[in-house]
Amino acid sequence: MNTGWPVHMGPVWRERILYKHYKYRSAEQTQKRLDTRREAVARGFPGWDHAIAPSWRDKIQESSSLKRYNGGRFEYSETDLPNHIEPPLKRISKKLLHQIGLLV
Repeated sequence: MNTGWPVHMGPVWRERILYKHYKYRSAEQTQKRLDTRREAVARGFPGWDHAIAPSWRDKIQESSSLKRYNGGRFEYSETDLPNHIEPPLKRISKKLLHQIGLLV
């Protein structure tokens, strides 16, 4: 999928928010999250294939296998991520439809 979510939220901000909250979870919190998502997948949820590991320990990676390391912090490249900005016509249409109240 190459679009923002939810679909009708209006134009997305051009700059990404660095999403890094997993490092602040305990092992128990991470395990509970994996268990919850694995149960959802078993009931037919079509996402979270990345979260079917049986143990939180299966999700730990060696730092040497991560993309980039620079001065003590991990970085990502925008080219490694899907494009989150919609085409100009769609962006303008969303702005207009939200301003006149047809999309809320």
